[in-house]
Amino acid sequence: IGKANVAVISKRKIDIKKLPLYNRIIYKTDPEFIYQLNNWWNQHFDIPAKITMNVDSVTTCKKLVRDNLGYGIIAIDYLYEFEKEDLFITNLTDVNGKKITRDTTMIYTEKSLKSSIVRAFVNHIEEMFKCNNVRDNKY
Repeated sequence: IGKANVAVISKRKIDIKKLPLYNRIIYKTDPEFIYQLNNWWNQHFDIPAKITMNVDSVTTCKKLVRDNLGYGIIAIDYLYEFEKEDLFITNLTDVNGKKITRDTTMIYTEKSLKSSIVRAFVNHIEEMFKCNNVRDNKY
């Protein structure tokens, strides 16, 4: 559908160059995103992250970050507007200064489009992201 910036979120402003010193909260996510984050980390730091919590979801991670228990690294699309007002957000960049992004996707079957609710949702997403390629990869 599109691309979302990947960022460090924290309750207080933190120096990205000193991330290994801060408590990190990680959450269950897909292997591709974990690989992307690990690759970014290894390009920037010689020591491992100080992971203090491993939680079940990005929602739990955001809650713990808002409670000032550490920082998280998430795709910005996971943040609601009201959450953005309450957090410091620092986009991740590669060694050349280019923003790190994550592809956003929506997977559904053609058969599921027979449901008016699913069809309305897919149409809404297409309109919201102004894209015509949502249905390019049919499953």
